[in-house]
Order: sequence, then structure tokens, then C-alpha cells
Amino acid sequence: MQYRMDRGLFSNFVYILLLLLAGILLLLNIDFAPEKELRIKSEQGEMELAFWYPESSPPLKLKNAWLGFPDQLLTPSEVENSVQSATVVYFPNVWQPPGPRRHVMTYTLLLKHVPADIKLGLKIPEIKNSFRLFLNEREIAVGGFPSNDISHSKGYFGDRIVGLGVLPSEVRLTLQVSNFGHSRGGVHGAPVLATQEHWTHYYRFNILVECVVISLALIAGFLMLFEYYLVPEHKELLWISLFSLVLAGYIGTSGLGSFATLMPRFPWELGVRLEYIGFATAIPLFLNWLASLYKQDIQYRVIRWCSWVSLALTFYIMLTPSNLFTGLLYGLLAYMCACIALAAWMMFTLFLRNRSGIRVLVFGASALMIGIFHDLMIFLGVIQGVGVLGFCVLVFLVSQLGFLTFYRTQEQIRILDLNTSLQDTAVALKTQIDVRSHDLEFRTAELEQCKEKCQHLLNEDELTGLMNRHHFLDLIERRLERTPRLGFSLIIVDIDHYKLIVDLHGREFAESILQKMAKILEIACDNHFDRIPARYGGDEFILWLGRSDPKEAEAIARDIRLSAARMQITLPSSVALSSMSPSTSVLSNTSHEQYHFTVSTGVASTDGVMRDLNALLAEAADSVHINRMRRSKKTSNMQGARK
Repeated sequence: MQYRMDRGLFSNFVYILLLLLAGILLLLNIDFAPEKELRIKSEQGEMELAFWYPESSPPLKLKNAWLGFPDQLLTPSEVENSVQSATVVYFPNVWQPPGPRRHVMTYTLLLKHVPADIKLGLKIPEIKNSFRLFLNEREIAVGGFPSNDISHSKGYFGDRIVGLGVLPSEVRLTLQVSNFGHSRGGVHGAPVLATQEHWTHYYRFNILVECVVISLALIAGFLMLFEYYLVPEHKELLWISLFSLVLAGYIGTSGLGSFATLMPRFPWELGVRLEYIGFATAIPLFLNWLASLYKQDIQYRVIRWCSWVSLALTFYIMLTPSNLFTGLLYGLLAYMCACIALAAWMMFTLFLRNRSGIRVLVFGASALMIGIFHDLMIFLGVIQGVGVLGFCVLVFLVSQLGFLTFYRTQEQIRILDLNTSLQDTAVALKTQIDVRSHDLEFRTAELEQCKEKCQHLLNEDELTGLMNRHHFLDLIERRLERTPRLGFSLIIVDIDHYKLIVDLHGREFAESILQKMAKILEIACDNHFDRIPARYGGDEFILWLGRSDPKEAEAIARDIRLSAARMQITLPSSVALSSMSPSTSVLSNTSHEQYHFTVSTGVASTDGVMRDLNALLAEAADSVHINRMRRSKKTSNMQGARK
């Protein structure tokens, strides 16, 4: 499905692009018939135009044999007077140091039998040096400021198109050139003669294309750079934005030099640097863009080396004088060709692997590479023709618009698929969560029950239902922390001869006595929120009396002893206790199978003075022992008196 979508998008894009080109052709009414070079050559500084028909013949390049005056800047009148001493120079003519350093040069060409009654125009390709062009004695074009003195020279960039009007039958062209701004001097391309109407159409088309390309490249570059600022994880946005900005700078300083046309005061030094930076960095930026788009397919280490080389060249171009970095021209062109070959290989590999969106990308990139190679061949003089780089860059930018649209569409599709998958996963997770929640609620209820049970076992005595010792002491200590000056009393209750009861009647009967004792304490605490009973341990119980004095505590202890003595417990079976020793006669009278038990108590009170809880517990325990000894002695005396 992705392949069909890619192929369909490519077909639609091609149709739209063809319609766009057809609209441009109709709008500008431009004839793209291939131009054939006219075989008219200058000889010994003269060119015969008797057989040149401007309205039907192609534009005429004024090349081949001119006359030259090395190391001299001569005016037209000085040229006329010194023409016999001139040397023959073949156009285009480039000086390449080292060797005898030539900083200035004067060229001259005599045009004979110029067609009459036709307005002519002259295109002066970018000479890359300072120049001044004269038609007879009239200055018709200037680039920079040519001079014999390096401190007074000034460079320029961009082609020049000059309207000559109707010319006389014989005219002399005088061209002054100085190269203080470049490491190479001379003329890189010969002037071209054509009708003024032809150059009007040429200028209108090319300046429109260049301005559109520059505007699109600048807008796209800054927008994508801003988008990269918002989403820095998308590195491809950074590379394509820098690539677009570099293309805008290169197009604006080459060809007609749109920056100079739009901004007459645009610095020449900056223009030349932008052009050379385009040579050094444009294709490596494109390589990094490809590598960031197709990370799994492109992992060439050479791309990283190209990036470092381009960065070093950029610093060199920005920091050195123009007469130094311009010497790198042929090296930069060779480096750019190598990068183009690497980019072509990468795109060919991606095309064979049928990667997403590669058809649109290859279409636009191929147009760009063709435009670069075409202009390079024209610059080197290998072929003749008009530069099409601006138009090819326009095709590239439009194609990349289609590619980015496809790329974003694919991202949206992936997001939608991911969203659907996440929704399905969310539904499954919700079902699992509901099941787990129900199970968790059930487990939580069980845990709460276990917690309550454990808390009950932790805080209460299982046999009697009263507080256990640990919980009782913790509760009392917390109360004392809140109200440290609260007066209170403690009563410890101990069942007499409990071990003997266990031995005679069993543990089950003894435990029933403990339960009865617990009921007695609960009754004693009924409707009193400041009375807290607890099982202290074994056969001992404890009662906390808040806000009570010693007399009240003694009265409550006496009531507890009486209640215990009056308590009757049925024995499990008739057991005669007559055999019991006198010391145990206090335990029971079994004539009616009812059992009586007694308890001993001990009381300790704060008596209005802050005292330690442990000390009071010890005092109450001692009081229990003392009271039991007194009762035992009293019982022994009573039995002795009876005897």
C-alpha cells in the first residue's frame, strides 16, 4: 500500500509540475529553442559582422582573437594610439599566478559592418574582477572599480546586461580589467551581442526565476529552521533548512546577481564569500539531509568527513582575504563533483531499495544536479549555452515541497496507526484493569478482614475480650502524654490459688473463672468512660481509673472483691473437696456443686503528684501481695479460734 501511495503521489506531482512549467512558458512567452553558436570569429582584434542578422541569428559571442595590453589600463584614445604595439589575446583569457604577476589588463576589439537600424544589447558575463567597458569613447558598463592601485580597487559579482541602442557601422570595444580581489585575473567568459529585445526577455525570465527561487529558499529555510527549534529531535529539518539558505545565497550571488540587483549596496566581499560557501557546503548539507531521512540505509563515515571538510572550508572562506580563498576555485569544484557523485550513488541505492518517497526526491535532486553540472560545464568552457541553475533549483524546491508533503503524510499515517494501536491496547488494558480491580477489591476486603482480625488479636485478649497488656499500657501512655497532670489510680486484681484450680478442675474450668472475672470488671466500668479494664497476664487483671482519688479506688477494689466472692460457678461434675487442706477451704463448699472463688486486689494512686506509670504498677503489684498475706493470716487466726 505504501508503494502504491508513493507511485501515485509521484505521478500527480509530475502532472502538477508540468502544468506549472506550461503556465510559466505561456506567461513569459519564452522560446526555449536550443541556441546554436554562430561561427563568426575575431581575427587580429577585428570581427566582421556583415553576415550576422540579429533578428534571425542567435546571440553572437565576441571571442577568439582580441588585442591586449598586459599590465596597462588604457583609455580608448590611448588604445587607438597604441594599437600597433598590442599583443594578440584569445578570449576568454584567464591569468593564473604564479609567474609574472599581472594585476591589470586592457583588451580591445573592433567591430565592423554592425547591422544598422537595430537596437542591440550586450551581456557581460561575470568577470570576477573589476572592469570597465567602453564603446568607442563612451563608457557603457562598469563592475567594481578597476585601478592600478590595490587600495583603490573594488570587486563586484553578477552578470551585466547593457543596452547599446543603434550602433554605427564600425565601433571599438575597450575593456579594462584588474584582479586585486581574486587570485586569478582576466576574463572568464566572452561578452555576448544580441538584440535588445532578446536581452529584455532573457533578463525578465532569469531575474524572475532567481527572485522566486531565492524567496522560496529563504522562506523554506527559515520556516524549517524554526520548526527544528520547536522539535529538535528532527535533525533532517536542520540540514534541509541550512541547504535551502545556502542555495539562496549562491543563487543570489551568481547568474544575474539578484542580491546586487535588488540591493545595489550589497557588499561585494560578502557576495563572493556566499558563492564560494555554496561550492563548499551545499552538496554536503544535502548528503546529511539524506542520511538523517534514511538512517538505516545510509551510514557512510565519509559523510561525516565531508561535513568536517566543509566546515573547515567555510571558516577559511569567511576569515581569509578574497585573493586567497578564490584560489581554491578548481579545488572546490572538484570537491563538489565528488560530493555530487556520492549523493547520486546514495539516491541510486535508495531507489533500488524502493524506499518511501524516493521517486519525488530523486526527481528534484536530479534536476538540481543537472543544473549544477550544466553551469559548471559552461563556466569551464566545455559547452555553450544559457545557465539553467535557477530554474533547476526551482524544480528542486517544488519537488521537495511534494516530498515533505509525502513525508508528513506518512508521519500522519503512522501516527493514526499508532493511535489506533494505542486505543486497542487501551481497551485491552482497561479490561485487564477492571478484572484486576475486581480481584484487588476482593483481596482488599479479605485483607481488611484479616487486618481487623489481627488488630483484634493484637489489641484484645482472645479469652476474655478485654484489652491485653500491651494495648492497655500503650493506650494509658498516650493518654498521659496528652494530659500529663491527670490524677488516676490503678487496681490490679489477682485470682487466688488459680494454679490449684487448674490442677483440680482443669484448664477449661479455670478459663471460665477468668471470663467471669472479666464480666465483673466490665460491670464495674459500665457507663464510665474514664475506667479501662484489661487482662494484665495469666490470672491478673488491671483496671485504670481516671480522675479518681485513693479512697474511691479502694472502694471500687472492695466492690470487686465482694462481687467475685458472691459469684457462683457450677462445677462440671460433683467433686468432694473435703479432702482439701485447710489452706484451701476458702476455695469452695461443694455440697450443692457450686464453686466460689476469691480475688486479691492492689491499689496505687498518683494522689495529685506526677508519678511514673511503671512505679505505680510496681506499687499496685506489691499491694496485691501484701493484701493476700494479710487475708491469709486473718483466715489462719479465725480457724485457730474455732478449734
